[in-house]
Amino acid sequence: MGAAGRGVRATIALALAAGCAHRAAMPTATPVGEPPEVSAVRRYLADVEPPERFGDERLPVRVRGFAVWDLDGDGTPEVVLWTDPYYRQSPTITLFSVAAGGKVRRLVEGLVPGPLVPATLDRRDPHAGGRGADVVDRKGEALRATGVEPAREDADAFGRAAVAAALHASMHAVQYPAFVHTDGRAGTGSYVDLTQERSPLALSTGCAGFDFVPVEDVAVGTLGGDPHGHYLAATAGGRLDLYRIDRIQRDGMLQKRRWTAAKPADFVRFAGRPGGTITYETRTGTLVALPSPHP
Repeated sequence: MGAAGRGVRATIALALAAGCAHRAAMPTATPVGEPPEVSAVRRYLADVEPPERFGDERLPVRVRGFAVWDLDGDGTPEVVLWTDPYYRQSPTITLFSVAAGGKVRRLVEGLVPGPLVPATLDRRDPHAGGRGADVVDRKGEALRATGVEPAREDADAFGRAAVAAALHASMHAVQYPAFVHTDGRAGTGSYVDLTQERSPLALSTGCAGFDFVPVEDVAVGTLGGDPHGHYLAATAGGRLDLYRIDRIQRDGMLQKRRWTAAKPADFVRFAGRPGGTITYETRTGTLVALPSPHP
């Protein structure tokens, strides 16, 4: 890591020291007919890497739904798990690759569809007790104070360095346009990319004032106008987020593209099987294929 990365790592350490598709809840017992990949993920979360673990506290996973499909076409299926987190800044969608024999690998990168909303949900603050820090590009902020927007490549370079430093320390990182949230939850490191968000909340320099909205529904498959692409579609907070997953990298990060749009006014739920053409059901019971996004 270069000097910039070492500097960001030191900033994170100092800030921490200063304190700064299945739509059903998952029961304790394995349901009849549950996909074996999902059962393997449940065992992994219970025995190997409990999510949202700070210190010795172990919280039960609150699952809203799941889907199983080979997201990147490499022959190994992924489990897409959408949950209700206990802590702010936790991804609402977590991805797991499940190899033959039930060996589970949690992907480093999770997803957060939907808009940011003011902090009104009953979630815990990972900054409490000095467990989290928001790392800000002070040079970029000094430029903004003079009315000059910092170069995009400079902001991106700062964000990448901050994320790399956090992941090197096995921390959790959420990257925004103007800052990077980090916290010291237990685990091997995790990441959420929200650099495309452009709301006033996302463009702030700290995460104290907002929450992630609950995920309502998720579908995985192809699109009618792009039968070879692998997509994940999610509705949350009145918005439709569409991700094209081109590759799952060796480091557990996603090579992806993302588009957002208003949720269709007549949307009820996603329909169809995982891996098929993604469609949704309207209030009249009509099935509508999700169109391909504009380039």
